[in-house]
Amino acid sequence: MNIDDLKQLQQSEQGDLVDPDPFAIAFALLSLVFAGGSYLEMRRQTGFLERQAREDFRTVWYRAKRTLIHAKRITDEFATYVSEESFGNADFLFGTIKLTINQDKAQQFRRIHGNAQTTAMHMADDLDELSTYLSEDYKELVDAIQKKLKAQQLPHSYDAVLILTRDAIELYEKLIEEVGKREKFY
Repeated sequence: MNIDDLKQLQQSEQGDLVDPDPFAIAFALLSLVFAGGSYLEMRRQTGFLERQAREDFRTVWYRAKRTLIHAKRITDEFATYVSEESFGNADFLFGTIKLTINQDKAQQFRRIHGNAQTTAMHMADDLDELSTYLSEDYKELVDAIQKKLKAQQLPHSYDAVLILTRDAIELYEKLIEEVGKREKFY
């Protein structure tokens, strides 16, 4: 049997199986939480917010709240694939995971990757815009987010990526909820 016969036999045994690298999705999830933290700053309000400025604040707040909903959904969906394909304990390094999955699942991985990238961009923009309205009253919550992100620059496994992402999203939600309560946006 020659090399071409072996390749043909291997291809017929594997069918339409492909090997997507979930590193890109996990990295996009990290982008999602770190992008938000890098743009979230304390910017002191110096005076009374006029009606239009308050409405703008409220609009930005709702936009950030919706982005967090998307972030949670994407994180939870990726977690199901990590669990299903059993690579949560694998080292979070480029090229360490070799999955053999069908074309349909590979397409789902590409979709999650795109959604995570898009949500990361929205997260950065929304939190940057929201920080324009935040006063010193929110310093403790912002500091907690930044402390969490500084402590975990590069997670060691895919499960650690998910833990960090969920923890950071939870801290962002605390900030968003507190802003909503204090500003009476509900």
